[in-house]
Amino acid sequence: RVLRRPLAHLFSMASLIFGWEDAQQRMRATGLRAGTDKASFHGYYTMYGKYLAHAAHAAGSRKFKMLEIGLGCTMHYGPGRSVEMWRQYFGADRLELHELEIDAACVARWSTALRANGTTVHAGSQTSTADLKRLLVAAGVRPAAAPERQGEAQFDLIVDDGLHTAHAQQTAFAYLFPRALRPGGLYAIEDVRTAYEDGGEMIRWAQALQATLLGGAARYGPAKTLPAGADRRFDNTTLSQRAPQARWVLSAEATGRALAIVKATRDQCSAGLAYCPRWRWREDHL
Repeated sequence: RVLRRPLAHLFSMASLIFGWEDAQQRMRATGLRAGTDKASFHGYYTMYGKYLAHAAHAAGSRKFKMLEIGLGCTMHYGPGRSVEMWRQYFGADRLELHELEIDAACVARWSTALRANGTTVHAGSQTSTADLKRLLVAAGVRPAAAPERQGEAQFDLIVDDGLHTAHAQQTAFAYLFPRALRPGGLYAIEDVRTAYEDGGEMIRWAQALQATLLGGAARYGPAKTLPAGADRRFDNTTLSQRAPQARWVLSAEATGRALAIVKATRDQCSAGLAYCPRWRWREDHL
């Protein structure tokens, strides 16, 4: 009896780790067949395999719902390769996939063919909150009274593979993360490495996010004074901030040139595991 629980926990952890590895390899093989660079040059399959290993199963009888920003219209191999990867990985009959693309001509050219395989393509920019709002209305998304609460028809996964600039990534995240992502869902920002070509702003954004999580802002609030016995030579300035991008974030991992950000649930917010300030929406929540 003494050993039963530790052994059960050990086997459970081993099963989870091997499950990740299997999902990562399956994601990689699926991406290579589809011809997307998510599985070749970038290696994002390691991130998606880890975080999505049990996501489709957790969705239960309903379809897994996701949004991808960026159809791939500027890629040398043409648009829609990642669409095929998602459809094969989750199963076409188990997936509700929405795509946001800024190139209206490309959307007009490809939307009919993609609609035939169950993918909805929306024309618009991730830098426009008006376009993002239209997308959510069209997708039937209705936020709850507070971001950590379950809304209607929210996305299980949001992938930002769009413009790859700090402004675009931050604008889309600030609007979509609290409104459109289901609590417990994953928000993935790809190609964060391009932030080095953009003055490093996105890197600083990610650092402030991590500093808020690590600094305990969720439970303890801003550190106005250092605790007794603390090393006063340490610069605590960053940790004393409550970065707005850290609100309702359970975890944030930098992995393979990308950020994997998990949204906290109501219970996790109540337990002080995330920075979940009181929030009041505008009247329409969007």
